[in-house]
Formats: sequence, structure tokens, C-alpha cells
Amino acid sequence: MKTVNKQIAVNVLIALSAFILFLLLFLDQIELPDLLQSIGRMHPVLLHFPIVLLLISFVFVCIKKTPGNNTWSAMEEWFLFAGAALAGLTAIMGIFLSKESGYNDEILFIHQWGAIVLFFIAVILYIFNKRFSQKIIAARIFAISGTVVLIISGHYGGELTHGSGYLTGPLTSAQEQKQVAFQDAMIYEDLIRPVFAAKCQGCHNPSKLKGQLSLTDSAMLLKGGKSGRLFVHGSPELSLIMERIHLPESDKKHMPPAGKTQLSRAEEDLINAWIKDSARFNVKIASYPEEDSLRKMAIAFLPVRKEEKFDFAATDESKMEKLNNDFRKVRPIAANSPALAVNFFNNRGWSAKSIEELVGVKQQIVSMELHKVPVTNDDLKHIAGFVNLRRLNLNFTQITAEGLVHLLPLEHLQSLSLTGTKMEMESLQRYLNAAKSLNQLAFWNSGLSKENIRSLVAANKHIRINAGNEEEDQMMLQLNKVQLKNSSSVFSETAFLQLKHPIPGVDIRYTLDGKDPDSIVSPVYNGKDKVDKSVLIKARAYKSGWISGDITEFRLYKSRYKPDAVQLITAVHERFPALGTESFFDGKIGGYSQYGDRWVGFSAFPMELLLLLNDTVNLRSVTINYLSNPPAGFFPPGSLEIWGGEDVQHLKLVRKKNLPVTSKDEKLNISSAEINFDRQKLKWIKIIAHPQTFPSWHKAKGKLSVLLIDEVLLN
Repeated sequence: MKTVNKQIAVNVLIALSAFILFLLLFLDQIELPDLLQSIGRMHPVLLHFPIVLLLISFVFVCIKKTPGNNTWSAMEEWFLFAGAALAGLTAIMGIFLSKESGYNDEILFIHQWGAIVLFFIAVILYIFNKRFSQKIIAARIFAISGTVVLIISGHYGGELTHGSGYLTGPLTSAQEQKQVAFQDAMIYEDLIRPVFAAKCQGCHNPSKLKGQLSLTDSAMLLKGGKSGRLFVHGSPELSLIMERIHLPESDKKHMPPAGKTQLSRAEEDLINAWIKDSARFNVKIASYPEEDSLRKMAIAFLPVRKEEKFDFAATDESKMEKLNNDFRKVRPIAANSPALAVNFFNNRGWSAKSIEELVGVKQQIVSMELHKVPVTNDDLKHIAGFVNLRRLNLNFTQITAEGLVHLLPLEHLQSLSLTGTKMEMESLQRYLNAAKSLNQLAFWNSGLSKENIRSLVAANKHIRINAGNEEEDQMMLQLNKVQLKNSSSVFSETAFLQLKHPIPGVDIRYTLDGKDPDSIVSPVYNGKDKVDKSVLIKARAYKSGWISGDITEFRLYKSRYKPDAVQLITAVHERFPALGTESFFDGKIGGYSQYGDRWVGFSAFPMELLLLLNDTVNLRSVTINYLSNPPAGFFPPGSLEIWGGEDVQHLKLVRKKNLPVTSKDEKLNISSAEINFDRQKLKWIKIIAHPQTFPSWHKAKGKLSVLLIDEVLLN
């Protein structure tokens, strides 16, 4: 086997060494062209070759060779030269790639310098072997050192690519995955965070901030990344994270990227439902009503805790069914379990007999829900007969702390909820002193001062007491956003303003002049308010004892006339056809995602829309709604033209309007362009909207942007 040409090999390695040193000294002063950035992105593809070649060559150096065996020496020389040369090329690509943002500086530093040191070890070892082949021990020291550096650098390279703890992730995740009881499970910690950890955190973590976004904790989730906030509380259809999830997998902005493990449909629905519920963090799943969709989803996602074994027999199924009625539901806590849970949910059907009727299954009942049922202290005497009761919910009932003494016979009672009841410090503490099996207690808004709560927590460290703290008070007591319940955002003459809030007794204050509503001056919504023109509505919920909700914005649009026939003269953008002409007059305004059946796109050609009205109308304005997102290439129209007349063959220009050039700082928004004119009697109307040319600040300057249009309003 022929050996490597010594002089050529050394020259190649010296050239690579010089170029790497040049890059390290002057890279900060160099603006890389697009071609070199693309070459840099080949770094992860090429790096596997030098790793294998160098490992093989290091093994050759360390093993004992038979004297005079030139084949082994030649193989060692070829592997070492090829590995060193490719390591140099890979290091150069890595230096190019490091110019891109989104990497943890500390990990990048270790990985980059480790790779550079590895390259120089390989170069020195190659030259050393050529000149001092008899120095076997020294060569082996170089080889072993190179192996150690390769392992360290490779490890940190993996963390850059896949996130911190990637190597040990399967081990630690298996150890950390906890079996959580349904009653203890938190909506974010036990449902949402594990999805992000499994599918998203490989690229979005403090070690690898792709898009300047980390999904490792709630604070970073709320902050968002380079493209803005991840979600709009209560509005998944307006949320960036759902937009990216629903993009086609071939789209470069689709998340997770193509080639990565994708979210399941159930996981997508889970995140969607969480955002729709205002993306709350410190909320227990068990606090949701049984019929709530988010609670139902949780059952399928939560790790199953080992079922408790019960020493009593199951009850007859027909006997259990007879106990179910309009205000009470009795069911097994799990499949094939003899234990039962009972839920009372209609206080109008409540009486003391409601408890007494369950005496036939008192051995089997381990969980009882009496939330907002008018239970009194006397009723607790009957509840004490359910000797196997583990969990009891008495939230917002009429019991007091003095009545808790009746529950002391419940030797298995572990969880007790007393939120919204009247508690008194001394009586509650006496009960806790005697309740030996109790390990969880909740009593929000029960009349106890913060000093009392602190004393109870300090005196009962064996019990997990949940009575609120300042952070949780804000989370639990902040009102949700106001909701708009109008069936359509577009009306013809007048429209009743239909605002709603899920919590009863809330004051909804609103404005129609663009100002933020306050709790004093702004009018209170009464259900009788009307609007007769296009308006921006800002609404906010207030209630005594609660944190006011976030301001919500809605728009109602007036369109007095609807054409009887619509014709689209020009071709639409192939990626944004929506529903064609139907999208312009369906009374529905598109959301912040450009995809779907709302936004119709134009780019190569202006939008030319021809409208026919069976009756001549007095028209004074035309408005088009558009979606603008300059960073993504979606711009407002550059100009509008309105043509009209009684005859389609003789249309005249009614008005032309040029719109301002879009600024570099404009963000994602839904807006409208209105063109007003003196009243015209028109039967035929042609609307022409020209896409805006990319301005000078845009990298595609001079080319046509994409114009996205939805509803068209005629007044």
C-alpha cells in the first residue's frame, strides 16, 4: 500500500492551520456572504467522517505493530492524514456556523476550542509520526489525548445541537417522570411541560436558543422569542405557536422541523385547549368541571399511579346505577376497581337524604364531591359513616371549622378541601391535631388572615396546606378575558354589542374610542348597547376581590351593501387561494395566520374584483381588510382604485388612493384600508388593490410583496 506524499500532506495541513488561525483572529470583522453561511451549515453533515477516521488512526497508533509491516503503517498514515484534513475542514465550517445566533456561548466556546485543539493534535501527531516514528510512547500520549478531547468536544457539540443533558436525557427523564395522582396534577407542570420537553426543548433551551426562544420554564414561555409572543391568552387561533404547528411539514417555519419527532394530534389538541383556557400555569386539573374538555384530555396524558388495593368487595352494578340521578353521579374511580366516587352537582336537589341514600355503598365510596352544595355541620355526621373515604371536597359549602370534629372517625381521609367556607383558627387546628391520616388540605378564601395561615403551615409540616400565597393569589384570582359573542363580525345597519364573561357577577367595562377601559369612567356593559358603524371595542372585566382581566380588543365592521355577483378577474397567489370570492363577503374576519380559508393572496398581479348589485346604490366608501406581517413578506396594499358605473363596459375611475410605505418597525397586525369619495350612484363596482413593492430597507427591495385580503366592506 502506497504512503501519502509527505510534502503535499504537510502543506495541506499547514494551509488549513493557517486559515483556521486567520478566521479566529479576524472573523468578528468579516461579514460572511450567503454562500459561506450555507457551507457552514454542512458542519453537522461532515463532522462524522473525521470523528471515525481519527478514532481509527488513534487506535492504530496505540496498538503494537509487527516490525516491517508496511501495510499497517501506510493505513495508519492515510487514516491520520484524512482524519486531520477533514477535521480542519469541519472546524472551518463550524466557525462559519458559529456566526449564526441561537447558541449558548459557554457551550459553544468549549465545543469550538475543543475541536480546534483536536485538529492541531492530529496535525502534530501526523508530522511527529513522519519524523520520529520510533517515539512510540510519545505518539500514544498524543493519540490518547486526542481521544479525550474528541469525546469532550463531541459531547458539547451534542448539547449545542440537541440541548443540555441530551446524552443522559433518557436516563434522567425516566428517573424524573413522576407518577402523579390526578387530584395533585397541575395543568402546566404535569401536562404541557412534558410535551414541550419531549418535542421542543431540544432546540429551544438555554443552551440552544433557536429563535431566541426557550421553552424550559413559564417565564421564558411568556416572554416568547425573536418572532414575538408564543400565544395570545384565550385565542389559540391568533397564537404564533399554533400557527407554526399547523404549517405544512415541508414549510421551513413548521414546528417541530421536518425530520424531528412531530406532535401527535392529541398533543396539538392539548396545547390548543390550554391556550384557549388562557394558558394558565398554577392551576390543578381537578379544579376543572368533569365535563370540561381539558380535564378529559388530562386523563389520557397523566402517568398512571399505582392503584391502591382495597380490601372490600365491589358493589353490584345495577345497585350503583339506581343511585344515579339528576343531581348525583356514582361511578368507579377506575376500571375494575371496587372503589367508588360520588359527585353531587345540583344543589336544588340536595337534602340530608341525598347522603343517607348512599348507605348501601358506604364501604365502597372513597371520594366525595360536594362542591357548592348546601352541606351543613349536621350533614357531616352522616358523611362520617363512609369509613373508607379518602378524599372529601367541601368547597363553598355551609360548614364551619367547629363541624370538622364530626369527620374524625374517617381514619383513611387523606385530602380535604374547604375553600370558600368559614374557618376559625383554633377549631381548625384542633381538628388537624386529631386527624392523623390527613396529608393534604386546601382552604382558599376561608376568612383566615395571612398570619393565621403561616401559623397553620408552620405547625402542620406533615400536611400539604394550600391556602394561597401572593403569586398564586394573582394566578387564581385574575379574571379571564372578556369574550365577544356576536355571531358575525360584519353587520349591515346596526348590531347589538354581545360581550360575555364566564364568571358571574363581573362588571364588563368597554370603550369604542380606542382608549383603554378603566373601572370608573368607562361605561358598564348592559346587554342593550348598539353600534351603527365600524368600531374598535376594548373591554375589560372587573370584580371586587379579583385582579382585573387583561384588556381584550374586538372589531365590528359595518358593510351596508352586499353584492349579488362577484367576479375575480386576476389570478390569486397559488399558496393563498382561501375560498376565492367567497372569502370577501362571508362576514368572517381572518385571524393572524395567513393560512386557511380566510386570506386571499396576490403578488404577481393586483387584486381586481368586479361586483354587481342588482339595484343601483349610493356608495360613499369601500374598505378592504388585510393582514400585514412585514418580516414574513406580507405587506399592506400600495394603492387602491375604485371604478364604477351603471354599465360594466363604461366604468369610470371614482377614486385612487396611495397608501404610505410600510416602515421597518411595523409588526404583525390586521388592519383595513378605506377609500372615501363623494356619493356615487353605482351598479357595477371594480376594486383594484396593488401589492406594495418591497421598500429599500427590505432585502428583497424592488420586488412585489404578497398582499393578503379578506373581507370587503361597502358603505
